[in-house]
Amino acid sequence: TDNQHPSHTTNSCLSDMPDSKELFVVDLGCGTGLLGESLRKLFAKHQSKKDCRIYGVDLSSRMVDLAKLRTIQDHGRNQNVYTEVAQASAVDYLKGEISDGCTDAIVASDVFIYVGDLKELLQECSRTLVGGGILVFTIEAIPLSLKQGNGMRLLASGRFGHDKQYIQEAAISSGLELVRWELGVLRQQRGVDVPGAVVTLRKPV
Repeated sequence: TDNQHPSHTTNSCLSDMPDSKELFVVDLGCGTGLLGESLRKLFAKHQSKKDCRIYGVDLSSRMVDLAKLRTIQDHGRNQNVYTEVAQASAVDYLKGEISDGCTDAIVASDVFIYVGDLKELLQECSRTLVGGGILVFTIEAIPLSLKQGNGMRLLASGRFGHDKQYIQEAAISSGLELVRWELGVLRQQRGVDVPGAVVTLRKPV
């Protein structure tokens, strides 16, 4: 599934991004690269964050092929959005490709809604983040009529919804802290707003 509104995630990144001369960013479920492009353009405007490696990963080989082709114009030259794009699940990629404590930021737009139980994924994200590194992702809200149980529900859409308490508890158990919880409309589906939140977690220094 391609990211529909990368601006939600991008806008949450810059202010919380670690102060590093060379950023290492992982885009989980990168789709065709819309979020990566948005990030690359944002970093290009900030001299201190121009030296940035963005690694994308997606389950779909077609999405991977398209993401590899995505470029931006930087001072009249085409620049690849991604340093590298791999085909894998988010957890498998983090486990197999990313070392402990080396990523400054991990982003995921419209990805965690297909995972359900986020504990293993959050643990892997925490393992790979540097101290002060951030994880920014979107979640769908659970309708009030379904708010019961453990704070994670399979919705009628076939996607998963998560509430704030579930995310907080899963974050704490993974060694992460909740920094930002921004409610909003993630996208429209058949003319109906899909409510959710952009979540920012940080690994303590």
